[in-house]
Amino acid sequence: MGRIIWIDATKGYAISLVVFGHVLGGAMARGWLSGADGNVPKLIYDYIYSFHMPLFFIISGALAINSIRADPRRAMLSRMGSIAWPYVLWGIVSILLWPAISQFTLNPIHDFNFYEGLKGGLKGLLLGQSSWFLWTLFLTQCVLIVALEIISIQMIFGLSVIVFLILAHKDWGTLSALLRFMPFLALGALVGRRIDLMKCGSTTASVTVGALLFGVLFVPVFLGMSEIPILFLCCGIIGSVASLIIAQSLDATWPNRLMAKCGAASLVVFLLHPYFQGTARELISWAMGPNIWWQLAIPTAAGVIGPTLIWLGAERSGLQWLFRLDLNRLLLRNERRKADRQVRG
Repeated sequence: MGRIIWIDATKGYAISLVVFGHVLGGAMARGWLSGADGNVPKLIYDYIYSFHMPLFFIISGALAINSIRADPRRAMLSRMGSIAWPYVLWGIVSILLWPAISQFTLNPIHDFNFYEGLKGGLKGLLLGQSSWFLWTLFLTQCVLIVALEIISIQMIFGLSVIVFLILAHKDWGTLSALLRFMPFLALGALVGRRIDLMKCGSTTASVTVGALLFGVLFVPVFLGMSEIPILFLCCGIIGSVASLIIAQSLDATWPNRLMAKCGAASLVVFLLHPYFQGTARELISWAMGPNIWWQLAIPTAAGVIGPTLIWLGAERSGLQWLFRLDLNRLLLRNERRKADRQVRG
């Protein structure tokens, strides 16, 4: 698949929810929402987290399956350049910057030993503790690529669901996320290009159906049951389908075109939004104190818009390598150079 506006827009809406969820979680952790009515902030937080990450894995699987089937080797190289590379590069950047930025977090470091900090940071990087999402996305893609050489996508999906349901009640460390989200990636791969069929007859009908599905999703979240393994899978699927239906119904309208920019930059937003939202939070705190509405709105906007502008600038200035490497193109270029040398020799 090439770039499709409504799919990029769906990713844009989803990454915006990711940023807002982090901002909201930070506000709750700091006690800024302790005076809010009842458990509304926690309910909103749980509602967002019931589907926004599954949505990313479903879309990733749907977009990946054709290239994996066409050439597994090239697909693996592609994932190494587009997922593993930015994970490692920006993980190291984060480790190096941590002594300077930790003072602005909930757990500042006062006595920092650079050697021990670097050693622990690199260990955490290898174990997926630097960015669970990119680490998990890479591993699930690797599992899909390898497994497709042996069994069908239907079996991969079925087995991933069974394994998750059996093992979900145990703590497997960072591998827990792999078990948790593999079913969604496999489901996306199972759907593949048929993801285009997730629509109703008209925009009105699509929005209505999507809204109804979001309403259904609210029930298990409100009852505190969304983390029950089978219901977690159902919630992730329901919320993802609702998002896809509504986004596709809007097609190339201006909201979708706007959010498609953010969606195309979603990886960069995920990597850089902590810096932008953290800076915005500190500026708002300095200027206005913990004014909750400003503390929710401004850091969220900064966390989405700032990294998107960085990505657009990187594209224009040839700095895409900071976030993505085309290893297949680099490999092909090296092979051509070797062939030219042989011819000349």
